Amino acid sequence: MIKGRSGGSWGLRATMALAVAASLGCGPPTPGPTPVECEPAMEYGDVSTLVSVRNPLEPTQPIRIDATEVTQGQYQRFLEATNGGTEVSGQPTYCAWNTTYAPATECFGPRVAEIRSCDVRPQTCVDWCDAYMYCQWVGKRLCGRIRGGEGHPLGSAVTLNDEWYVACSSGQQYAYSPGNSDEAYKCNTLDCFAAQSCPYSPGQTRILPPGSMPDCQSPSDNYHGVYDLTGNVWEWTNACDAYDGTDDDCAFRGGSISHGGTSVRCDLALSRPRSSIDGDTGFRCCADPE
Repeated sequence: MIKGRSGGSWGLRATMALAVAASLGCGPPTPGPTPVECEPAMEYGDVSTLVSVRNPLEPTQPIRIDATEVTQGQYQRFLEATNGGTEVSGQPTYCAWNTTYAPATECFGPRVAEIRSCDVRPQTCVDWCDAYMYCQWVGKRLCGRIRGGEGHPLGSAVTLNDEWYVACSSGQQYAYSPGNSDEAYKCNTLDCFAAQSCPYSPGQTRILPPGSMPDCQSPSDNYHGVYDLTGNVWEWTNACDAYDGTDDDCAFRGGSISHGGTSVRCDLALSRPRSSIDGDTGFRCCADPE
């Protein structure tokens, strides 16, 4: 789904959101399945979420990356600080088309609609520019090249200059964040669904609060403490084929609850226009060494 380029298309949001909410049971209570119960609200320190992992190219200069995907509760504070997401000044020129940081509610599907108000769930339904500006707002950056800037060029081999990839692969040791192929079931992917090791009922798939599967992290001490780089939701990264505007293709990484096997490998990067939004795509942030 592509986010609207002008205020007119965004004017449809309220109407579409109500229609979607009604169809998915997200509006006024109606008879039907019991809604998923949200976990208690939590306080997150925007700086304390950062974890330092080893930079194999410069071992004395660690990579700092968020321990988890950015949550809905964290993102809500950004919206409050930007007048509901309407104060959009300061964006890079290639994001000039972006008129709001508010999540696009029309992209929520059934598995996402049931968790859309849960503060501790990953923030999805945001485009690349929303993610980029949130990270800037908290004093970080969207993960890309080590020390900042764009990550690996799309279509090229991922290298150790890419901080998201370094954290996910434990410095190129593993194919998946918890290890190699026989470990992917430890994350919220189709692999755990097939192995019936997911922390929800067999036959269901659910986006989970970050860190719900504690083994979905590196087994290496130098990369421990960064959760869900494999699975749960895809993550936008700062690696694009151009920096011109809405149609630039940008990378999203890590797979989601709807993917498994080779599609959730750390070295795989898919791409879509930076204006795209999806119910299973979120992001996390990185920062320079202290």
